[in-house]
Order: sequence, then C-alpha cells, then structure tokens
Amino acid sequence: RCCMAEDRPFLGARILVLEDDYYLATDASRILEDAGAEVIGPFGTGEDALAELESPSIDAAVIDINLGAGPEFDVAGELRSRRIPFI
Repeated sequence: RCCMAEDRPFLGARILVLEDDYYLATDASRILEDAGAEVIGPFGTGEDALAELESPSIDAAVIDINLGAGPEFDVAGELRSRRIPFI
C-alpha cells in the first residue's frame, strides 16, 4: 500500500511506549510506526521508560499506568513536568 502524507500523521515524531503486556505493546508500536512515528521502546517497566526520558526529543508518549503490581504514576508525572503530551 502506498502511503500518502495524510496517512502518516506522526511522520518524524518520536513516541515513547510504556506497556507491560507484550501484545498490546507490539500492536501499539506497529500502529504508531505505520502512522510514521519513531517508536521509543516499548518498555515494560516505568524504571526503563524513565531512563529513556533522559535522552532528548521525545515528542509524546503512550503509557499504561497499571504495570504489574498496580498503578504507577512516576512516568506520567515526569512527562507532565517536562510538558510532553501523553495518553
């Protein structure tokens, strides 16, 4: 399938993915890549995602807050403090 610019709305965007479920992580990554994004991750732990936030130019993030042992808000808090949009 040929991709038009409008088919790739995230072209050039660096999007971090935090999801501990393998299938959800790979599906989200594939969808974002098909939309033109460069996926950072996916990461299965908040600790790994936080370490990656030290690198420059993360444009946005898709995160799961329910990681294994229960809700974890550290990554969301860090993204918010850096004014990086996330869902």
